[in-house]
Amino acid sequence: MFKIQPSETMPLYPSIATVILAGGYSRRMGRDKALVLWQGEPMLQRVYTVARSLTPRSIIMSGWNDRYADLDLPSCEFLHDHQPGAGPLMALTQALHDVTGSPLLTPPQTPEWILLLACDLPSLDRDRVAQLCDRAAHSDDQTIAIVPHTDRTWEPLCALYRRTAPPHLQAFIQAGGRSFQRWFERLVAEPGTLDTVAIATDDRGWLHNCNSAADLSFPSTDSDH
Repeated sequence: MFKIQPSETMPLYPSIATVILAGGYSRRMGRDKALVLWQGEPMLQRVYTVARSLTPRSIIMSGWNDRYADLDLPSCEFLHDHQPGAGPLMALTQALHDVTGSPLLTPPQTPEWILLLACDLPSLDRDRVAQLCDRAAHSDDQTIAIVPHTDRTWEPLCALYRRTAPPHLQAFIQAGGRSFQRWFERLVAEPGTLDTVAIATDDRGWLHNCNSAADLSFPSTDSDH
C-alpha cells in the first residue's frame, strides 16, 4: 500500500483555497468541538495553522463564526454556512459555489481547487497535506477529487475538490445522495474523476478526528481538555 512520505520543502499552492468546516452541532462531543483544547490549543486553531502555511486563502465555514473571533487566526476569512447541520456534502456544495463559482470573497482570483478540512483533526500533518496538494498541482484535467483512503473508508474531510466538481455533485444530490462515501463509489465508476490516495494502516494517525470526548484520548497526549 502506498504510504505518503513527508517532504522537506513546502511550497504555497496559489491555485488552492482551504475551507475548514466548523458548522456541525457537535452533539456527540457535547460542546463546540472546534473550541476543544488539544495540547492546550483549540482544535480549529491547530487545523487553521496547517492550512494557512500551505494555501494563500484559508476560510472557516460555520453558522456561528462569531464564536471564533478570539482565536489566533491571522488573515482568516469567514464564510457563513447557510445550512448548519445539513452535513459536509451540502457544505462542500455551498463552498464550491461561493469560493470557486462566484466572486464573493477577496482576493478576486478564482482558485482551481478547494482543500476541504474538518475542524476536528488535531494531529493533521502539514507534510502529508502538502503532498495531497502536490497531486492537485499535477493532476489530470479530468480529475475532480483527490481523496485519501484507509483500509476502511475514504477521508472526505481532508481532501481536494476541483471547481469543475459541481455538475457531478449536483447530479448525485438531486438523485437523493447525501453520503460522501456513496458519491465516491459513483465517481469510481467514472474513470479518471477520482484520484484515490491510499494511506497505510500504520500511517493513519494524522487523520484521526475527534467527534466525541472518547476520541480525545487517541493518540495519547498530555492535552488540556
